[in-house]
Amino acid sequence: MGLIDREIYTSGDPPKIPSIIVQNNVEYVRREDFKDGRKVFFSPLDFALNGPPIGAVISSSDGEYECAITVIEKHHEPGDPVPCYVTVSVKWSHPHLGVFEQGLADIITKDCETVREHFGFTNYTQGHNYFAITPHFWREQGLYKNPHLPYNRITRGIELVTGISAHTLLCDDRFV
Repeated sequence: MGLIDREIYTSGDPPKIPSIIVQNNVEYVRREDFKDGRKVFFSPLDFALNGPPIGAVISSSDGEYECAITVIEKHHEPGDPVPCYVTVSVKWSHPHLGVFEQGLADIITKDCETVREHFGFTNYTQGHNYFAITPHFWREQGLYKNPHLPYNRITRGIELVTGISAHTLLCDDRFV
C-alpha cells in the first residue's frame, strides 16, 4: 500500500492521510513509499509487518557504497501473528572492492518473553540500554552497544536501507 492508496478523500476537502494504522490489533505509523521505489519505515514494527517477505532483498546506496538487506526469518511468540523480531543479513559492497562487510542482525519489534529469553534482556534501568537493532556480533561477544556510539556498519546499513534509526531504544514495552 502506497501513500496514494492511504489517502482518504472526503467531498470537496483535500485528501487526508491517517497517521495511525491498526493491524493485528496493534497501532503504528505505516511506512512511506517514494516514486523511486524507496521505502522508509517509521518503526521496527512497521518493518516487520509491512517490510519485505522472508528471502526478499532491499537495498540502498549512500553514493559510492551500496548496502543490501535480506530478510532471513521473522520470529513470533506462540500464537501471535505479529513478529517479535526479524533476523536480517546486511551486506555492504563497492563497485571496485566488491563485498567488504557483511553480518547478521535482529530488528526487535516488541518486548515479550521470547525476546527477553533470546537476547537476555533482564534489566531496563539506566546503563542497560537495549537497542531495537542488535547485530549478532554484539550478542556473540556478550557486548552491549554504547548508547553514545550505537553505529557500526551493520546498524548503519539497516538505518540506510530501512530508515529505522540505529538509536531506537527498547524501554520496557515501547521504543524511544
